[in-house]
Amino acid sequence: MPRFVLSTLVLLALQVARNEAAQVASQGQAAAPSWMAWKVFHDSLVFYSQRPGSQLNKMLAAQYGLGSAEAQLLMSAGQTYLDAIKRIEMDAKAEAQRRYGNAVPASSPPKEPVRRSSISDKSVRERALEDGLYAQVEAVKQAVLDGHIRTLQAKLDALQFDRIRQWVENSVTPRIKILTAPSQALPPK
Repeated sequence: MPRFVLSTLVLLALQVARNEAAQVASQGQAAAPSWMAWKVFHDSLVFYSQRPGSQLNKMLAAQYGLGSAEAQLLMSAGQTYLDAIKRIEMDAKAEAQRRYGNAVPASSPPKEPVRRSSISDKSVRERALEDGLYAQVEAVKQAVLDGHIRTLQAKLDALQFDRIRQWVENSVTPRIKILTAPSQALPPK
């Protein structure tokens, strides 16, 4: 049963990752950043913890050797991590709006056709890549992940942490695909 629950958990993680990947799209296929894999992992744990009759604690015990206290710690630290990533993303969107104004966002289609001549020829993502905002946001997310990992390492025993880390690296990360978002604006006439 724990393997089935875990497999289902991974499938949900893949759905979440696909939605997130469209927002972090890049040319071709790139490896998912570590912060995203850990976010997908924790999002999945939250989802399953909220299911009626959740078997999450049993799965965490079987898969990672976590007792109730360690499972609660993992969930609490995970929620703190998810909240921090959400804040970073909200701040990044606000900064992009401040810097770029009404540029066409790469992750959502405009409500009506937009002519490129009325806005910059570049998407928000392209502009953020060029001026360093994207790299800055990614670095902040990585720093938050580094702190999250230090917290888990300090509060879980080494074997428990290593099992979780290996799962995220070997089972979650490879299944996340970074997709290329199509252009959202019409070419100039």
